[in-house]
Amino acid sequence: MKEFFKDRRVVLLTCLFTFFTAWWLYLAFTQTNPLSLPVVVFTSSYGVITLLGGFWGYKIATRWGGRNSHIGRVVTYLTLGLLGEEVGQIFFTVTYFSNHFTVPYPSLADVGFVSSAAFYILALINLKRGLSIKFSKYSLRSRLALMIVIPFGALMLYSLVDSGYLFAGPDFTASVFFDTLYLVSYISYLMMAIVIAIFAIKSLGGVMRGRILLVLFSILLQFAADYNYMYESSRGVVLLPSVNDLLYVAAFFGVGLAILSCDPGTVDGL
Repeated sequence: MKEFFKDRRVVLLTCLFTFFTAWWLYLAFTQTNPLSLPVVVFTSSYGVITLLGGFWGYKIATRWGGRNSHIGRVVTYLTLGLLGEEVGQIFFTVTYFSNHFTVPYPSLADVGFVSSAAFYILALINLKRGLSIKFSKYSLRSRLALMIVIPFGALMLYSLVDSGYLFAGPDFTASVFFDTLYLVSYISYLMMAIVIAIFAIKSLGGVMRGRILLVLFSILLQFAADYNYMYESSRGVVLLPSVNDLLYVAAFFGVGLAILSCDPGTVDGL
């Protein structure tokens, strides 16, 4: 574990996370104008974490044989998910500042966010296959997974709908289409992460346990950011900088660490 956190890439990623977190705290207490230069620069720059993660992810996936191995595909889809988030963030920020602090729904930003969720689902599917997890209605773990996932998923779905998440955008058909994609994809990858954790954690040990835990934790961070984005959007309270920006900084940092933890060149892993 010590060797992993001494890796120069991990140190750089940690420094960037600390820097952007401190910057967000400064803006939260000192800036009231969403068009002030510090706010504009902040919202436009913390995506550098995703670009670094994407660069490292491509190299790491290649070392695993790319799509020729389960781990290679997991890293590839995590990388694409990270980059999809950045595409969505870029379109959202540009539209926000160019459209007088409003973002129409749906917009090009939503295409990036939805694609990111799809890539995370693909990453978890390949992680499940790589771990050879089999679901049986007769096993205790399968029943435990169902007891947790179904009520929790229903609760999350209800909270989103009850909060007014079903938007009334100018294009009703497109709005309903993206509403459905958001609800299904975000809740799906959260539920998949929980199921994989239930089935895999006790049967793993050593380096693999740490890597899988980090991947699953990064997915939970990403869900927290995505869920908060949906909540803020449904309430029409998206202001910059917002708590959502801080959550995305943490999520990008977590996914970046998860990608680096899969590097076969890491001596001791986690």
